[in-house]
Amino acid sequence: MTQWNPDLIRRFGGPGPRYTSYPPATQFHEEVGEEDYRRAVARGNQARRPLSLYCHIPFCATVCYYCACNRIITGNRAKAEDYLTFLKQEIKAKAALVDPQRPVVQMHWGGGTPTYLSDAQMTELVYDLARHFNLLEEDRGEYAIEVDPRTVDRARLGLLRGLGFNRLSIGIQDLDPVVQKAVNREQSLELITEVFDAARDFGFHSINADMIYGLPWQSSSSGSLPGTIAGFTPGAHFPLQLRPHAGALQGAAADPGNRAAQPGGKTRHAETGGRNPGGGRLCADRHGPFCPAG
Repeated sequence: MTQWNPDLIRRFGGPGPRYTSYPPATQFHEEVGEEDYRRAVARGNQARRPLSLYCHIPFCATVCYYCACNRIITGNRAKAEDYLTFLKQEIKAKAALVDPQRPVVQMHWGGGTPTYLSDAQMTELVYDLARHFNLLEEDRGEYAIEVDPRTVDRARLGLLRGLGFNRLSIGIQDLDPVVQKAVNREQSLELITEVFDAARDFGFHSINADMIYGLPWQSSSSGSLPGTIAGFTPGAHFPLQLRPHAGALQGAAADPGNRAAQPGGKTRHAETGGRNPGGGRLCADRHGPFCPAG
């Protein structure tokens, strides 16, 4: 039976930035200029510090009503190709400042939905990064990607593993079909289970389950996550049957400044012009397209 450490929860509980990049998005502000950035990179070169890379892929095929991340909702796949053209220019410009011997010990692709890209586009982007940065082979780095279970199958997971990714962050949010429908994120337990099983078969080192509490129709008796974390019990609410290596439990929060994520708000960036019946969640991932740190 899973045991929770209440002292640890009290110590680290509370609001905080997203875990996917360092420095976190909350540390980016206009007082840091280009020369500040260049000096920081030069200090890292001199100290021969290892690198961490973050790539932001903002595209999603459909909107999730809880999300306020930096994303573009579109079915026009040509937009991703245009974006990748500019992203590669950004990678080349950033790499020109970095000592090519500095190893990339961590890499994370976030979104949006990184697996919105085609197999060819993901492969090309990894190869482009490898041309400009010292990516490590033989799983010596921690290379992670966020995955929407609806966008991958066994073959795609095999491709990601072959490209060097060894960590997955799988967006589940909630297993209850009623809650999923309310937030426009419908994905069956069978589908999610297939993704987890295939990921284990391919030997991903870490498979993370992303969950959200405080979504519409959640309650401690519904089998989904409760509206408040106080009633959270892992056996009933967390997908232990999927056997994830780790889990990220995040609280839904209304964002009055972002009408796209509020009940009745118009969908920002959406080509459909639809309206959102769900609640909002403030996401701190408001990154630019490419961010090296070290």
